[in-house]
Amino acid sequence: MNQFLRRDDGGVAVIYAVSLIPLSLLTLTAIDFHRASSVRQALQDSLDAAALAVARSNATAPADVKALGEKVLQANLQPLSDATLQSFEFKPKSDGTIVATATVAVKPVITNLFTGEPMKVTASSETVRANYKLEIALVLDNTGSMSSNNKLGTLKDAATSLVDTLAAGAARSVEPDAVRISLVPFSQTVRVATNYQTAAWMNQTTTQTGNDYALSGAERFAKFQAMNIAWAGCMESRPYPYDVKDDGASSSNAASMFVPYFAPDEPGDAGVSSWSNGSTSYEITNSYLPDGIAQKVNGKTNPDYNDWTKRQSNVAKYGTSGLSVTSSRGPNQGCGLEPMTRLSTDYAAIKASIKRMTAVGNTNVPFGMIWGWHTLSPNTPFSDGKPYGTEKLKKILIVMTDGENTNDDANNPNNSSYSGIGYLKQNRIGITSGTTAQRRTAIDNRMAELCTNMKAKDITVYTVAVQVDQTAVNLLKACATSADHAYDVKNVSDMKTAFDAIAGSISNLRIAK
Repeated sequence: MNQFLRRDDGGVAVIYAVSLIPLSLLTLTAIDFHRASSVRQALQDSLDAAALAVARSNATAPADVKALGEKVLQANLQPLSDATLQSFEFKPKSDGTIVATATVAVKPVITNLFTGEPMKVTASSETVRANYKLEIALVLDNTGSMSSNNKLGTLKDAATSLVDTLAAGAARSVEPDAVRISLVPFSQTVRVATNYQTAAWMNQTTTQTGNDYALSGAERFAKFQAMNIAWAGCMESRPYPYDVKDDGASSSNAASMFVPYFAPDEPGDAGVSSWSNGSTSYEITNSYLPDGIAQKVNGKTNPDYNDWTKRQSNVAKYGTSGLSVTSSRGPNQGCGLEPMTRLSTDYAAIKASIKRMTAVGNTNVPFGMIWGWHTLSPNTPFSDGKPYGTEKLKKILIVMTDGENTNDDANNPNNSSYSGIGYLKQNRIGITSGTTAQRRTAIDNRMAELCTNMKAKDITVYTVAVQVDQTAVNLLKACATSADHAYDVKNVSDMKTAFDAIAGSISNLRIAK
């Protein structure tokens, strides 16, 4: 009997069995709390996403805001099979904030065992809609190379989609005229509306340095009229440093004024592709008039007859009227671009202009960019942009190109064909002659300086390079505000993806709480 009383293994079993009950309850309770914590995180993520979706939508009425929020939230909660949405709220505030709350019920394993009540998990979120105004310049490559591989068609779709996204953002903004957009199609020049012929910023009186065919703005317009040809609206660049700055035009400073594009008649009879001075044959890129230089004067050989400069600079020949010329020949040569659009909230008109874009001419990216900047600037020629430093205002320039900066060589004394920078010999880009690589470097250098100047004015720059060489990729990446603002598109079909990403970045909204 005493031996039996001394055995204690039976007591241990009883103690273990009794203690197992609370241990099990604690374990199950821990599981419940872990499940609740997991559900709480999933609910928070789902609610944040739903609030963000509402903020990015056009919904403004309380009922519409709540309906959209519920739709997105329910979809996000579908993977949570053990959680049931009990209540929710999505409310728009007058300052553009979307306030969201939600509660779900989670069936416990042990918690609330005696009451039978489910565990309740609650989350809240606030999403701030963009409450700043945007001025956005779309600077789009319309050069001849854009006609290949459906690049221009893809660009039109991508740019239209971007405008739609930005327009939707404007529709939900609490600010009037929240998103204004300009459009600048470019090639070797840009084209403005022809009614700017008499604008105060257009050079009407003086001839800029390096213009050896001596036509002031007024004289150019007069020659257009004398030939019965309308100025198409294209522009020449201003001389350095005004070609990389947004300084306003001043009549007291001829270099700051803007000059209309006028492609001069080159030597030779109209339509010829070459001309010889008797010893040397030259390439002709734009001959559309008789030169008006007689071979003999008073029976003697005229020394001007074989003089390239005298033939080209003979302004009297522009009195000829009734010419039949196109953008391929004549004073508007290369000016077949779609005209640019100033900052506007007429998104339908902007999209219509995008649809009309056509591919023509060579590539001069900084020429397009400086005019994109002009549309954002508070200075002339347009003065549409708000002053720099305006609170709650962002100025953004988006430039897309599929080519490298180019200046065509020509075997003649002009050293190039005519473009928005005139002839190469006029020294508009710092050189008067040079190889293809040297010409490109000169334009690239101007572009780099232009990008620096724009960013110094707090303009956000996005760049989209489409199938360009590494030198151009590097130039555009350096031009962009940051590496995240530069897109290197290898496949044409990915162009829209880049533009969608830019639109999303511009429309970026933050989770406040």
